[in-house]
Amino acid sequence: MEWCGVQYLQQMTTLEIRVRSTKRGEKEAGFLAQGGAAVCSGLHQGFESFSLAAPAFDQGRRGKVQVVNEAVGILVKGKGGPEMVLVYEEDGRPVRRRTSVSGVAPTSSASSSASQSLPRSTQQAAAPSEEDSNQTTTTEDSTMKPQALLSAAAFLPAFVSAAPSADKRAAKPPAFFLAGDSTTAVQSTGGGGWGNGFLSFLKKPAFGTNYGRNGRTTVDYVSQGHWATVKDAVKSNTANFDVYVTIQFGHNDQKPEKNISLDQYQTNLGNLAKEIKALGATPILVTPLTRRSFNSAGVVTNNLSNERERTIAAATETKTTYIDLNLNSRKYVQAIGETKAHSYNLVESDNTHLNAEGSVVFGRLVADLVLQKNKGLEQWFTPNNTLSDEIWKAINSSTV
Repeated sequence: MEWCGVQYLQQMTTLEIRVRSTKRGEKEAGFLAQGGAAVCSGLHQGFESFSLAAPAFDQGRRGKVQVVNEAVGILVKGKGGPEMVLVYEEDGRPVRRRTSVSGVAPTSSASSSASQSLPRSTQQAAAPSEEDSNQTTTTEDSTMKPQALLSAAAFLPAFVSAAPSADKRAAKPPAFFLAGDSTTAVQSTGGGGWGNGFLSFLKKPAFGTNYGRNGRTTVDYVSQGHWATVKDAVKSNTANFDVYVTIQFGHNDQKPEKNISLDQYQTNLGNLAKEIKALGATPILVTPLTRRSFNSAGVVTNNLSNERERTIAAATETKTTYIDLNLNSRKYVQAIGETKAHSYNLVESDNTHLNAEGSVVFGRLVADLVLQKNKGLEQWFTPNNTLSDEIWKAINSSTV
């Protein structure tokens, strides 16, 4: 049985070693997991690693646990193997929970050099007090009384090796907010884009919202308040999610009556990206979805090339990630041919907007492009290998 102190919150964001000397002159070691439900992972003398069985104390008797002070986790010997007892405060009262642990294995002998490699500030950080640990472990259950305190030399090497995987497990889920015109927007009269199809591939707790609006440009999307709505969503979610904002315009900006020059279009896109970065989120500039119209020779029209080039230029200028939806959707449409391409039309004569099936197909293309540029997000997307294979086989065989 070993002792370790943990701060139990909802989302783990940092993992910190805490070492100190006790009144008896012994070394006491623990860790602080700020913002996390994954507590005490691979951090005990005599064990290589272990993890709490799910659910990891994320629900109390009255709903979601609100821990206001430091909790203490104690490894005990249960009838069926090692178990973890977590003691914390809920509604002002001490609560004890017990669960089995998995993945337990003996650890190899440890070297004290690991503790010497830690930053001085980390080595000197205060661990939970001896009084607190005694209060926590002195209960009617005699198995909860700790034996010898941890040796920092035996404890720290296992901890250091476990920390990266704990950080990976604790990564915040993404939230995607889609800003754009009707080729991003939900399917409706006069509009319909890839947005909802893209969002359909997200795995909970990741989520997204389609803020695409029919007929909008980089100018009136802002002036009419839609951009402010997107920014409010970003501000409300950055604490608990890694927020991404896709930005795709161009179909309406290019219309002569809008009086928006290519220079202004590029500047506007860059400004939108910079505003999202300033809020602590990640912008993704998206070159505009191709139109599915063909000339007499059966070649898909390329009438958004200027907007594509300026979107890429804005991304380069502001050091922003971009995905080339225009080029890849044009290649795909060319490869599948006019008849198949028009089967994705919202209405028969509309070669711009997508029906529900088209939203899924081009939404999958966007998802694949996003994942190519943002490694590590794969766990938050439901794969559709059949559809992805069909899309990329077509793109790679395209003649444009």
